[in-house]
Amino acid sequence: MYAITPQVVAYLVDAGFPPLQAATAWGFSGIALLVGMLGISWLDGVIGRRPSILFSYSSSLLGIVMLWLLQWYPSYLLLTGFVVCFGSMVGSRGPLLSATAMKIFRGKRMGTIYGAITFGSGLGAALGSWSGGLLHDWTQSYNSLLAFALVSVVLGMIPFLVVPALRS
Repeated sequence: MYAITPQVVAYLVDAGFPPLQAATAWGFSGIALLVGMLGISWLDGVIGRRPSILFSYSSSLLGIVMLWLLQWYPSYLLLTGFVVCFGSMVGSRGPLLSATAMKIFRGKRMGTIYGAITFGSGLGAALGSWSGGLLHDWTQSYNSLLAFALVSVVLGMIPFLVVPALRS
């Protein structure tokens, strides 16, 4: 997620959108983020944590695919789909992942585990942003950056598909 966010406006301009439209579209992701966080929290209560988290990951993947397609098919429909699918999920998993960790790892060490999750998130944000820029600079293309983001989101999703403790 963080590999893409600093690059979105420049990518959209490269895809053919005027700079103001690109910035405005990405700015709407802030509104989408609020709706996504509230929506995923609500969904957690309705269908459960694991399905909500998997839905969030799937929406992020769909958003990245739509962003990728924009370089060949610049359209407002794909752009809107990207902002809704990706933008709404940027911060939606954090609270659910923390709540999942608290459910699994109760007791004295919960603070340490929560601290490790918070540290890992911050490290991921820093390294993700940096690595996204580095990939773009090395390859002079956004394709490697988007592939990296897709693989990263899939890797984040895998534990919720295979780890028995995360299935409940």
